[in-house]
Amino acid sequence: GRTPLGDKLTMEDLFSGPLGVNVMTTLLRSALSASFMAITYTGRWASCRGALPQPFVVFFTAAAALSAPRGKRALTVGLTLLTLRTVAEALHGYLYGDEDWEDEDLYRHPDKEGQQQRDGYKEEE
Repeated sequence: GRTPLGDKLTMEDLFSGPLGVNVMTTLLRSALSASFMAITYTGRWASCRGALPQPFVVFFTAAAALSAPRGKRALTVGLTLLTLRTVAEALHGYLYGDEDWEDEDLYRHPDKEGQQQRDGYKEEE
């Protein structure tokens, strides 16, 4: 799609505009936005910090969803995502070893840093 000025339409443009007065339009737009965010987060989770490229995750998940029998589609997609996460974890461990494996660097707490300094713990830089 294109904007009225002829520019390319981005996902931000789709979701950032003013909401219509119709309740169904607002509901569908909110559902689409929430499902887009859920799919994006799930793909990021399954790729394990980019160890497995996200296009592979999307391709294999879509292939599993399309080829699964009707009653087992959710189970097949769930097992595919779990398998992809396992492969990505193994690949991450092979590529980076123990480096950057823990999430302590992402979720630091100020009190914990003060306790580590009092205990004589010093990070290597």
